[in-house]
Amino acid sequence: MTFTYELRMVMKRLLAGDVDAFQGFYINTVNDMYFHCKLVIGNEDETLRMMIKIYKAMFVQLVRLEKPEDTTRWYNNILYQHLVDWVNVNCANQLIGEENGEYDEYPGVEEYVRGNNTLLESEAANLAASFINTLDSVHALTGLAYFYDGFEDEQLEKYLQCDYTVINTRVKYARKQISIYSLEFCKLNDYEGARVDNNLLLLAYVLIFNDVKLSNVEGLYAAICDALQ
Repeated sequence: MTFTYELRMVMKRLLAGDVDAFQGFYINTVNDMYFHCKLVIGNEDETLRMMIKIYKAMFVQLVRLEKPEDTTRWYNNILYQHLVDWVNVNCANQLIGEENGEYDEYPGVEEYVRGNNTLLESEAANLAASFINTLDSVHALTGLAYFYDGFEDEQLEKYLQCDYTVINTRVKYARKQISIYSLEFCKLNDYEGARVDNNLLLLAYVLIFNDVKLSNVEGLYAAICDALQ
């Protein structure tokens, strides 16, 4: 989430006791939250239910926010807490496999594939984005925190609630998976293979964010208000 001047003004009103400003907070954050929840959860109805649950929690936990400048930290803490809880409940088999070392061996991938055509950076990012959307929920959540939100090591451990060794394994595995898919596409279509690095993946996530927008913003806010009654 980007902490804009507009959001800062909304949060000042909220912290001063103006509960009507919560709608402004919602408007400034709904696309970011939808992007995160949708990428991890996938199912539209379950994504919307999760968003209602998170916004309700944020309204209740406004008392824990001392000043507007802490909004991003406070927001991320609540958002990732709920997404991690969802993953723990719905991805138990994958987490057990992870504990058993199922993802410790990274898939092999060629560093470079020659072809007669060259992908533009935007085309390579679009290609990577299409494969990011196929990641399982555990790696999707980790990818969001690492590649898109760009959290530092201590933040990653806090928000994802696991040791950095586990996070690093997930990051490497996800990057390798996307690299494999991208290079297979390049081979089949006679392109030079584009290196899938952190910068390319950040661009890919931004492209996904720009493409994923909630259709019924007002309807969801009405459902949130009902949940707060």
